[in-house]
Amino acid sequence: MTRKPLVFLALLMPALAIAQGAAVQWGSTDKPYRTPLDGMKGYYEPEKLVRNGDVLSFTVYRSADPVVPDVVGKYMVNCETREYATVEGGKPSSPMKLLPGEQLYPVSAKLCEWPDGKGYFKQFF
Repeated sequence: MTRKPLVFLALLMPALAIAQGAAVQWGSTDKPYRTPLDGMKGYYEPEKLVRNGDVLSFTVYRSADPVVPDVVGKYMVNCETREYATVEGGKPSSPMKLLPGEQLYPVSAKLCEWPDGKGYFKQFF
């Protein structure tokens, strides 16, 4: 009597394994990703970067996982004037000058493609 349930279970196991394999979300590696930011402990989503003329808008997150909604801050950077503003409640703050050495500067320099990277100061020395 005890063998019949074991035989039945042994025959049922492969069917369960196949059913579980069908539940796997294959192709889910194409989901959005977050890129680490230079000079900051944060990440941004390149596909959500918004360019409106000279102004870039982006959101900084704490986690690399795009499923986690852990916003550090929302920023707008004017690539022409080198100013930035923080966005809270959908409204930007007044613009502030973005200076080298500030935490947001390396990110802005990369996204705005400013030519004054490491070689900028070498020109003077």
